[in-house]
Amino acid sequence: QGALIVDKRAIQIIEGKQVVFVKNETGYETRPLTIGQTDGKFAEVISGLSVGEQYAVENSYLLKADLEKSSASHAH
Repeated sequence: QGALIVDKRAIQIIEGKQVVFVKNETGYETRPLTIGQTDGKFAEVISGLSVGEQYAVENSYLLKADLEKSSASHAH
């Protein structure tokens, strides 16, 4: 049985944690991952993602930017 791997372009750092954006009923949710070995393009997933779950790859940085925008303080 092979290891579960993700495209490294999908991994974003949020609050010091490596996360991916996993598709759910309403859009995407952040999911912290434990990463194992990597070859530079792909990373082994130790925990945090199940086989068959869909995750954002190419536009994950846009989801991160939207998340950071929405959680930013509006104090002036």
